[in-house]
Formats: sequence, structure tokens, C-alpha cells
Amino acid sequence: MGKKRFTRFVSFALAVLFLVSGSAIAAGAETSSVTDKTIGDYENARDLLSYEKYLERVCADAESTDKTVTTSAFSDLTFVNAAGDTVTVKDGVWTLTTKNGTVCTDPEALPEGYVLSDLVHLEEYDGRKAVYTPSAGSTTWKINLSASGITEKALYNIMLSYYPINNKNASPEREFYINGTVPFSEARSLTLPKNWSSYRSDEGDVLIATYRPSKKIRKNQEKLDADLAQALAEAEAAGLTAYISGEGAEKVLNVERPTVITSAINALIDKFELRFFVTDALNNEMRPTMLQDPKWMEYTIHDSDGYYSAPLKFALEPDENGCVTLTLSGVNEPVALDSLTLTACHTNPSYEEYLERLKNSGASLEEGKDVVQIEGENTVNTSTNVVYPVEDRSDALTSPIDTSRTMLNTIGTEKWETAGQWIRYRFSVNSSGMYEIYSRFKQSYLDGMYVCRTLKIYTNGYESEDAYKAAFGNTAGYYDGVPFEEATQLRFDYNNAWQVKGLSKGGNKDETYPLYFEEGVTYTLHFEVALGSMSELVRQIETILNALNDDYLSIIKLTGSSPDDYRDYSFTRLLPNTMLDMLEQSVALGQVSDFLKKDTVGVASSYTGICDKLQTLLEKMGRDENAIAKNLDNFKSYVGSFGTFLTDSKTQPLQIDYFRIQGASVKKPKAKANFFRAIGHEVSSFVMSFFRDYNSMGSMDTGETTKESINVWLAYGRDQSQVIRNLCTNKFTASGEYGNIPVDLKLVSGGTLLPSILAGMGPDVYLGLGQTDVINYAIRGALMNVEDLDGFEEAVRNFNDAAMTVLSIGDADGDMHTYGLPETQAFPMMFIRTDILSDLQIEIPKTWEDIYVAQSKLESNNMEIGVTTDYKMHLYQLGGALFADDGMRINLDSVLGLKAFETMCNMFTQYSFPYKYSAANRFRTGEMPIIISDYTSLYNHLKVFATELDGCWTFVPLPGYETTGADGNKTINNCAVSSVTAAVMIKETNKDYTDAWTFVKWYTDSDCQAEYAKEMVAILGDSAKHSTANKQALESMPWTNEEYVEINRQFNNLASIPNYPGYYIIDRYTNFAFLAAYNNDADPSSELLSYIKTINKEITRKREEFKLETLEIGQTLASKRSEQVLEAMEYLTSEYIKEGNDKYSAVSSAVLAAKYAIANSKINQLNDAALSFKAILDSYGITGTMTITKADGKTAEVPTYYVNIGKQTAEPKNGGYSIKSLNEQQLIYFISAGLGDIANALASY
Repeated sequence: MGKKRFTRFVSFALAVLFLVSGSAIAAGAETSSVTDKTIGDYENARDLLSYEKYLERVCADAESTDKTVTTSAFSDLTFVNAAGDTVTVKDGVWTLTTKNGTVCTDPEALPEGYVLSDLVHLEEYDGRKAVYTPSAGSTTWKINLSASGITEKALYNIMLSYYPINNKNASPEREFYINGTVPFSEARSLTLPKNWSSYRSDEGDVLIATYRPSKKIRKNQEKLDADLAQALAEAEAAGLTAYISGEGAEKVLNVERPTVITSAINALIDKFELRFFVTDALNNEMRPTMLQDPKWMEYTIHDSDGYYSAPLKFALEPDENGCVTLTLSGVNEPVALDSLTLTACHTNPSYEEYLERLKNSGASLEEGKDVVQIEGENTVNTSTNVVYPVEDRSDALTSPIDTSRTMLNTIGTEKWETAGQWIRYRFSVNSSGMYEIYSRFKQSYLDGMYVCRTLKIYTNGYESEDAYKAAFGNTAGYYDGVPFEEATQLRFDYNNAWQVKGLSKGGNKDETYPLYFEEGVTYTLHFEVALGSMSELVRQIETILNALNDDYLSIIKLTGSSPDDYRDYSFTRLLPNTMLDMLEQSVALGQVSDFLKKDTVGVASSYTGICDKLQTLLEKMGRDENAIAKNLDNFKSYVGSFGTFLTDSKTQPLQIDYFRIQGASVKKPKAKANFFRAIGHEVSSFVMSFFRDYNSMGSMDTGETTKESINVWLAYGRDQSQVIRNLCTNKFTASGEYGNIPVDLKLVSGGTLLPSILAGMGPDVYLGLGQTDVINYAIRGALMNVEDLDGFEEAVRNFNDAAMTVLSIGDADGDMHTYGLPETQAFPMMFIRTDILSDLQIEIPKTWEDIYVAQSKLESNNMEIGVTTDYKMHLYQLGGALFADDGMRINLDSVLGLKAFETMCNMFTQYSFPYKYSAANRFRTGEMPIIISDYTSLYNHLKVFATELDGCWTFVPLPGYETTGADGNKTINNCAVSSVTAAVMIKETNKDYTDAWTFVKWYTDSDCQAEYAKEMVAILGDSAKHSTANKQALESMPWTNEEYVEINRQFNNLASIPNYPGYYIIDRYTNFAFLAAYNNDADPSSELLSYIKTINKEITRKREEFKLETLEIGQTLASKRSEQVLEAMEYLTSEYIKEGNDKYSAVSSAVLAAKYAIANSKINQLNDAALSFKAILDSYGITGTMTITKADGKTAEVPTYYVNIGKQTAEPKNGGYSIKSLNEQQLIYFISAGLGDIANALASY
């Protein structure tokens, strides 16, 4: 961030440099900021078959095969990236052919500008040779089917052997193609799960539990040693890894968390009350660190949305060469593959067939004698970092329970609800036989519905079924996935209370599915979110919703969104298919309602209420066309509610306390506590609520320190504050890298800062302060400026200039001061419904002219575009600026200012763009398929509000204004105006800011911001994208490749408006002018001009308050400086440089040139004249200096002729002076500086 130096005399030599104060600062404007996407890129997706239609039309004449074809991933592949570069791997030989024709065969010697991680290449992962495929680009394999004897079309499942690269938090996603075409819509999005494990820290430290003997035992060293030795022996006998640490009375037994649970381990954990969690200073359990734990995994292509539980079937037919091509196109995240396998279509056996297999195996099917309890929170692996342990204190029987502190004693809730998410546990029994698997669970989220899970079981330690049989003589206890079909539809019914039940698919609730487990064998239980028996219902709901949305759009295309109740629209004649479809969907809704009432939990619910209301309305509208216009608002509202129903039904939230593996004759666990235990629990919870310190949760005991803690305040939500607290503890204080500085973090309300500062009780650091407040506090001396602090220049490299500009302001001496570092940076982007634009053949707008064209086409279909009343966006895209003359006056009375404001007003008054609207609702219904909105706010909203639109929308940079340069090339300026929040330091007298500044730098640095963004997504899901201001952190966030490219285009083209004094008044009066134009048909320019004087008066008043240079009303800096310079030249020539003076000739010539340049507003001549006076000043040979005190209180050495031109005033005050008080050299300096100011001011106009 550049800093304007105080010593103006240095700038004389640079007088020709063009400086425009108050203008837009565009970050990275040299790169293209306009999207290269066209609506044609999305048309193929619109025409794709559904999987159901694919089976009917493409697979009907194909039969399943018993042949298996495995192809090495590096035998014959071709990779192509977006730039047109090609990589081929043929029999292990790697070749790169660049878009320019350069050929490279050595991946270690790439052409300049190429990075290996962006290209397909061969790597080794965990001892396996594999093909690394980057997150972007298409990789195609040619598979020779004829070589395997396949000559006819056949059905296959396709399995990938892959290794998820440790990169961002998101799972790898790919689009799948057969022979260059996506076969059906469900193949457009394949999600390959990662493998996550829980650890103590980012270093991968194993979670441990600590056994600390009682105080009584610890008082006797001999008893303590004996007790710990006995406990160690018992732990090792149970198969646990344990060790003793500490000295003297502080000795403890540390036990590493087991990866395999047995009944012996259960007993030991219960005996010593072991909990495998890190605890804070108050003994509250903290969420473990979730780290990616990459390993080789297998993925059989299936529906990522969970609508189909079985692997997807693909019809593959050899071409004339006997080959077929399979392509994986990157959406996000790199992944390595070592093979692709075509397998026979798999069918799971029924439970009856499973039992028959057990009977025929020769194994004893007697009841197992062991009892193993697996606590839900003690997972071995999960598919995502979103699924993690959570606390439950709602019931006394939750295992374990403690009302005095936080215990993370369950797992799941809304964190474990998305199809494909899985959790895994390992266990072993000490007695072979048949076992029930009971679960204690709560499903209190989906009113009147049930959720489903798929159970997969894996036998560990045996490479194949044959290897297992060789060891045990049978295969009864061998599992490699889903044991039977019913296990794909395990059902968990709705109830507000905790429940206990065995594996069941519903219906007869007493029917469960015992399983055979072999003594001493380690098994993995894999529970995966699935729609199960709900899948057909959810598909039906989505089909109905899509049909109703189409019906609604068809109606508003005819009537508009606000039809006339009394007009005859002739719906039956003009929209017969819509009328018929409403009746058909009414029948379908009745079927959905009946299913919910009879086949779920057997009672009516809020969801059945939605269905019933909508069914009745549809039947009424379908039978009576006169009822359509009158009920359109109700129709829209009910369809919105029905869409929420779809969103809810696609999610499958479930909370697990524990799983228990036991014999059928063992009494099943209780679900709820009895009356007396429940009362005792509630009383205890109530009492402890007065003693638990909720504000300090997560604070760690960092040991003894001589450092004083820094007080950090933030006004965010509790989730955000908890994440920041954990980061402060683990990454800042405890890391040692920053000097072990303790942090006292406090969550405060938004209005707390001002009174705390006035009372002298403010924090050291405040997080999340808005950019306007930053300057308001800073100019009043409440914030610490940071530009001179250690590491500032390095810190600001993380941010674009737009983010830094709004946190800086100049003082009375012209020195620029910065008052914090950016935390978030929000800016608008354009959201588009690609499905609707594709249907209407409307191209993605890139300019405002394109917007007007799109609006006219949409208006003909009674649709609209959502734009904002932000005239500043137009102003800066046109090349204008909000302020003029270093913020001394408003610039909206300029030609560009008036044009920008009038353009914005005309969009609403002449082109009928809607003024007020609900963006998310109207975008969801399709009434408004183009909307300009903040990129994270609307994105996060749509991700949870309109899940049915996934794949039907995207966002791109803003439209802009096209200009033609002198070279004839056309460019589009589509910069956006951003807003920033910052981390700031509160100013105190004689305060050492070293530690606070260290914290601010750490917090706004890329590592911390990236970790914060990842943690928020982990807690709240995809709807918690963080609008970080940090460039590197933005790149590391889990956006898809396409999303990041578009965000980065706009992020690199942001304009920011300096926060000059009086800024706050501008929006008030510009809004008055807009409302006059909108409501009263007033002329926008005239209305705006009527407020210019008022705005400038307030700007002047505020600048006088803060002792800054001002202008008279109607005056410009150029005219003011012209008057000053003319007066100074007159006084110089009349009092000092007279005829006969050795400098008379040079001064006379310079004066004549300056007067001509001023009179004719000649910028180049003004700069030349300034340099002439500078040369005259240099001829004096003055080398002396003087010490002055600057506005910020610091001293500086300046030449003896220095004067601050901004302080010259006819009424000396605040350090002002008159021109006649200047000596000869000061006058020459004053004239030279003034001429430079005039030139710069004129250039800015």
C-alpha cells in the first residue's frame, strides 16, 4: 500500500505524474474480468435424459454380462485442459503437447509457465503407481472391449480405484462421459468421498484419554505408582496402547484411542471413565481436529443425490475398432487413479438369501454371547469433516452424560444428513454367532417422516473371500459391502425423544436383521446416508415440484406475476396443457400425502398439510380457469413451501448415541430414563447452568506465561466465535511461533464498541468493524494506525488495493494512514438461471446493453431482472469518481456522475426494473432469472433454500460498459464496488501494540483465514462460504473450479471508494433524489443537482471539524489553487524578484508561462511551469533543514523553505498562514507546488 510522503518537495520532480484523488482503485484490472461463459455451455445439461429414461431408452436392448474388464489408468489416456494443452499417456509414456505445438516428454522439465500439478502425470501413492488428475480438465481413457471378447452392447457397473489427494476440504467431483457424451443427468456429478480421521491437532497427534487417580491415592506416591501400574497392565491386556507420564503426584496414565472396540475395552473405558477428547481449561470436551487421511479407495459410480441405492448401470457398446472411451472431467479437487473396472451389474441378495447362505456355509448360527457397545462419537473414519461429535444433554441416559461440562457424547444431527456421507467404526467379538445391532438414536428433525441409512460391513485383514475361507473353513463371517438388500433401506422413524431399535426397514417394527460375526475377526461397520425406501417418494416430490414450477412460469408468461382478478385470460384455450398438468399434479400430491400418512409414522404432519393444501388448490385451479388469477399468489406461496418440503426430504438428519452389538436374548437397551432419573437430571442441569461459563468455552490453559493477554472482541455468532477461539488457542497461542501470546476472546453485541471506547474500557483488538466505522473511529483518534508497524508491507500483499483504500485516510499534512487490515470483502456478482436463459435463448449478459436486451425478452414472458439502486457501480464502470479534489467536494455534479445516477434511475423509471423484491424467492420461482446480488449472501441462501435448483444456476461477474480504445480494441469495464470489514486496534496512550499487531497480522493472514473458512463450512456446510478479503485464502476455499474462476475475475476488478469525512451524508440525499424520480417522475439529474450544495456544505463542515483543507461552495481545488498561485506570483514579483535581480529573467518567464497555463487550463504547460519554479528554487542551493511537528504528532526534517500549501488560508487558524507572510524561497516553493496541484486537479476532472 503506497503512502503519500509528507515532504512535498520530493514530488516536484514527479509533477508530471498523474494522481487522481478519490478515483476508483481497480485490483488486477489487467486480467479479463468478463466471463467467457455462454449460455451454450449449459444447453447440453438441459437436454440430458434422466437415469430412469436412460434405462428405458438406451438400456432396454442391452443385457448384463458376467465379464469383468480392468484397465490400468495409465495405459491409454488423453488429458485436455481449458487452454487446449494435451497430455497423453500411452503404456506409461507421458507426453505434453502445448496449445502452441511444443512437445515435452519430461514432466520434470516443463515449458515456462506450466505447473505439473495442473497436468495429468504419473505419481506413486502408498506404493501404487497411479495417474494424478488435476481438479480441472478432462481425462479420457480408451478401453479396448474387443480384446476382452466383448463385441455386443452390454450393461456394466463402473468402478474406479482412486486415491483422494490431500488438498482442500471438499470431496473430488467429476462429470462422467461415455464416448464424449454425458449419458444421463445423474452422471453429471460424481462425488468421490475422501477419508477423514480425528486427531488431537493438525500434526496428526493421536487422541488420548487420561486416567488420573483420586486425590486420596495421589497423596501416597507408592499407592499412586501401584495404581497406575495396575491400570497400565489392564489397558495393555485389553489391547490398548497406554503409557504413564508426569512426575510425582502428577503422574497419569495416557491411553490412545482404540481403533477397534471390544467388550474388554468397553469394560476398561467404563472402569476408568476414559474420554478420548482434548479438553479446554474448564474441562469441556472440544471437537477433535479432522484431518484428511488419504488411502486407496474404491468407488462404484452411483447417484450422488441418493435417489438410486444400487450402482448406476451403463450400456457400453464397442465401436468399429472394438473400443469405448470413458471421460472424467474435473469439477474440483485433484484425485489419483490406478484403474477403471467394468463389472457385471451387482444385485444384493435379500435377507432370506443371506440367511440361506449362512446355513449352507457350515458355520454355527447360534446366538453370540458377547456384548460390544460402540459410542457414536468414537468414529474411526468419516467421509467428510462436517460429521463430528456433538453434545446432547436432553436425556439422562445419553452415554455418557455430565451436566457440569460439555461432553461430546453423540454424533450426527444436521451434520450427517446428505446422501453419501458415511461414518465408520471397527469392532471385534469374543464369541462367534448371530448378533443384533441396536442403535440409540434421535430423529426429531423431519416432522412425521423417517430417515434411512445404508449399512455396509467389511471384514478386515483378509484380502479376499478365499483367504477368509482358508482361515476359517467357511465364509459366513466374510463381508465386503452391503450384506443384503434390506440393509440399503434401514429406517429410523420420527420422534422427539430418544429411541432404541435394531436394524429394520420399517413396516413390522419387530422385524430385525441379525448378522453373523466370527470370534476374533475385526469388522468395519459403515453407516451411510441414503434415501432408501424414501427415494421413490423424493423423486416423485421433485418431479411434482418441477412440473408446478413450469406451470407457474407458463401462467406468469401470460398474466405477469400480478394478474387482474377480473380479466378473462382464456387459460383453457391458451394453456390447456398447464390446466391438465395441474390436475395431474393434484392427483400425484394426493398420493404423496397418503404415503406420508400411512407408510411413514402413520400420523399427519406439517408436510402432509402442505400437500393437502396444494392438492386442493391445484384441483380448484385446474377445474376452474377463473380461479387461477385469483389464487396465483397462494399458488406461488404453496409451491415455495412444497419446495422447502423437497429440501427437507432430501436431507436425512440423524443423531446417534451408540451402537450395541449383542445377542437376541440379551435385553435391549433402554431408550429413555425413568421418571426419577429424568427429574434428577433436569434439576442438575438447571443448577449447573448458573455455574457453567459459556463465554470461556474453548479457552485453553496455555501454562504459565509472563505475557499479558490481549483482549479481542467480536460481534459474530456463537459458531463463528467458537471457531476463532479454537484457532486462537491452537494456532496462535499454543503454537509458539508467535511468542505464546494469550488471547482473551469475548463475544459482544454490535453496539458495544462505542460506549466502551468512551468509557476507556475498549478492547485491544476488535474484529469485523465495517469500513465506514473504521474511518469514523480513526479520524477521531480512537484507532491505531498501522502503516508504520513492523511487517505492514508484507501483510498488505495478501489484499487487493480496493480492500486497503477504504481503511486509509490522509491527514492535514497529506500523509496517508491505514487503520487496520481487511477481514472480509463483499461484492456483487450476477446470478443467472441457466435453465431459463437456455429455454428462452437469452445469452449471458456481459454489458448493460445486453441487460436491456435480456430484459426486453424476459418482459415479453412476464419475467424480470433484479438490479440494485447502487449508482456507484455505474459511476466507476464509466470511469468516474464519487469524490473530487481529495474529498473536498462531491463529484456527482460531473458529466459522468450525472450520467451514472440517471442511468440507474432510468432502469427503474423507464425500463421498469423492479425496485423491491425478494431475491431468493423470485430467483427460485424463475420470475427473476437474472439477479445482481452479494456473491456469498445469495449463494449461501440458495444452497439451503433452493436445493432443487442445483445445476440450474450459476453466477458470473457483473455486466459493464464497453469502450473502444485508440487501438480499436474493445474492452468492458465491469468493476464492482466492494465493502470491507477489518481487524482494528483500539488506541490508548502509552500502549504497547506489539502483541495486538502480531495477532491482527496472524488473524488476517492467509493460513488463519483459510482455516476459518474451512471450519465454518465444516460446521454449517456449503451455506457458510466466507467472503474473505485474503487473496490466498480465497483460492484455498472449497469452491468448485468454475465458481472460483468467476469469483476471481470479479475479485480482481474491484473499485473502492475512499471514506472521506462527510461520506455518510451522500447516500441520504442521493436516495431522496432517487425516490423523487421513482415516485414522482422527477428528472433524476435535476433532483440530484438540487442536493449537491447541501452535500458539499456537510463535507466542508466535517473537514473543518477535523482541521482538513476545505473549499468554498461552488469552488474547485483548481480554481482555489489558481487564485492562490496568482496572488503568490504577484507578491513574489512585487516584493522580492524585481528588475535587476539575477533571477528576474527566469522568474518572469516562468510567471508568464504559468499565467497562460492557468488561464487556458493547459495541464502539460502547468506541469512545465511547476518544474521551472522548482529549477529556480534549486538554484538557491539551499541545504538547510528545520524540524516540524506533523498532524500525527511525529516530527520531520524538511527544507527551510517548506510550507504546507493545504494550510494557506485568508483566516489563519489551525496552523494557517497568509501568502504575504512567506519569504522569497517559500513563495517559489508554494507556487511550484500549487501549479502541480492545479494540473492534477484538472486532469482528474
